[in-house]
Amino acid sequence: MNKNRISRRSFLKSSAAIAAFVSAGSLAYSETQQAFNNAPVSPLKIPGWRRGHLHQHSFWSDGSATLEEACSLYRDAGYEFVVPSDHGRFQADTDKWFTPEGPKRAAYERGQERYHFPMETKEEGGKLQLRMRNFDELSALLNQEDRFLLIPGHELTTHGADGVQVHSNLINSRAEVTQELVDKLEGQAPAMYMSRQITGDKMSPHCSGYESVSWSLRAIKEMIGDTPKDEVFFQFNHPDWIWYDVQPEWLCEQPEIRFFELINCGPSLPVRPDFWTTEKYWDIINAFRADKNQPLIMGTATDDTHNYQRFYDNFETAAGGSVMVRCDTLDAVDLMKALNRGDFYAAVGVWLNDVQFDKSTGTLAVDVHAEKDVNYKIDFIGTRRGFDKTFRTIDSPKEGRYPARKINVYSESVGEIFKTVEGTHAEYTMTDDDLYVRARITAMVPARCTMRGKPEHPTCWTQPVQK
Repeated sequence: MNKNRISRRSFLKSSAAIAAFVSAGSLAYSETQQAFNNAPVSPLKIPGWRRGHLHQHSFWSDGSATLEEACSLYRDAGYEFVVPSDHGRFQADTDKWFTPEGPKRAAYERGQERYHFPMETKEEGGKLQLRMRNFDELSALLNQEDRFLLIPGHELTTHGADGVQVHSNLINSRAEVTQELVDKLEGQAPAMYMSRQITGDKMSPHCSGYESVSWSLRAIKEMIGDTPKDEVFFQFNHPDWIWYDVQPEWLCEQPEIRFFELINCGPSLPVRPDFWTTEKYWDIINAFRADKNQPLIMGTATDDTHNYQRFYDNFETAAGGSVMVRCDTLDAVDLMKALNRGDFYAAVGVWLNDVQFDKSTGTLAVDVHAEKDVNYKIDFIGTRRGFDKTFRTIDSPKEGRYPARKINVYSESVGEIFKTVEGTHAEYTMTDDDLYVRARITAMVPARCTMRGKPEHPTCWTQPVQK
């Protein structure tokens, strides 16, 4: 039996508890849940594809919503599966209480006004406290067969020297970092876990950013344990957060890291146009990996949602990053296997009917799910053998909250445009000189939302492929 699935006993137990609570509770909740159950699955339902969100936060860590509201908003926005990914912990505790104060109290009331979820509450010292539903309870409440699915996960968060932060998501796993795990991986345990997650003590980071990446990878592998690797998904998050923290060269040397957040529409940060973009970052890693016959790295798109007020400001434009997974079933293991195969594309407002790669001919073909009166541009991008491996280094001094950084800038031969087609269907056949190729599809209209990480135009990206 897959230990990452909810057991039938847990499901029935949670369902019974919720049913008892609702029957004794509010009519308003029943009416709201019925409307929720009858909501359309997705206005962009494309046969064979499942829309998912891999990175969001709640009151369980530093998000501004209950898990109930956070997941329901994405369901209402047309997503079919979501991963609650709070920092450093899986939502397992059956007796987790939270005191919403200030803006978080307003956020809680906002969510309740929309959804009317019955919440177990108490008052201590004149302050409202909420009992947080754990993952099993939430799944029993919100999961709907072939319509909506919660998948377990959490965000591994580590700190290194020079202010470097290393974040990554472990998905379809309930494993957490424990003191025992830190002890087992002794020698380079980043201070984040020693200080915040485990002991409560405050310590100074003592390992380099590269060592933090290595430690995170080792920790993930230990947490996965005996679970089949294709039934869990590990992605490396926002390398440009908080200030171009994780250099592409570090991931060039870590070929076991096969997925990263190409697009993260989360908290804002300044952009240095003379540094790398995350798309250039992608090509740097893949150029050097392909040159060494190592596995390519693939890209996802997420919102990394913390603040859900944007759904109330403009619901139509609030949700941005998606992974579109080719999968017939809405099943956690099947979805993880498709993601691990690379059978998905990253999207921010552009959708595909199909993407196919014929390895025998080296032909990559894309077919756009076009909107009326919108023009599209399809770029095929890659790097050729013998590319220029030299770089110049920008030595950026510390400035305010932003640490000093040394950024290597590579030539335009890394990630060049091989071919451009204007239209909704295009193909590119690789030459013998091409190390890899990927497609970027752009809708030639302004982006509806300009959150950090979102491109200027609605865009989607296929995964890189090789002959």
